[in-house]
Amino acid sequence: MATAPTDFEDLEDEGDFALERRELEDSEMDITPMIDITFLLLIFFIVASKMEESASVDLPNASTGNHIMEDDSLSIIITKGDGDMATVSINDEEVGASSPEEQEEKIEAIIAENVKPPGEEGLHEVLIKAEKNVKHGEVNRIELAVSRAAEHIQILHVAVMEAQ
Repeated sequence: MATAPTDFEDLEDEGDFALERRELEDSEMDITPMIDITFLLLIFFIVASKMEESASVDLPNASTGNHIMEDDSLSIIITKGDGDMATVSINDEEVGASSPEEQEEKIEAIIAENVKPPGEEGLHEVLIKAEKNVKHGEVNRIELAVSRAAEHIQILHVAVMEAQ
């Protein structure tokens, strides 16, 4: 006569009394439909969106700011030039150059000559005016040339002008 085993592990070895073990179902969720929906939404927004080459943004007028005396500062005017390079004028004299590097060197020389450290007689501030349609990269390139030329410049003003 067979005795009933008391341990569940022993049940697996017993032929008559063994309980059938059910396999557990995989509890992971199938995310394939979610991925499909995501790609369909992505395709919809790509097709439905309107691609513009350059969008014009109307910025609000500045509510704060200081008045700048143009007579006490060196004025750099950046206008849209022919091709990729902007045209630069310093105190109404155009800085002619055939390459951006040459233009930067000329700007650095003029700044080093005219802008003096605080305490010395001369101009201490630089005012950069850029036309509305000049690329930000060009303005940034000129700003870097100014800062390389005169590290003692404490005030650098940047303004946007309407295209003439």
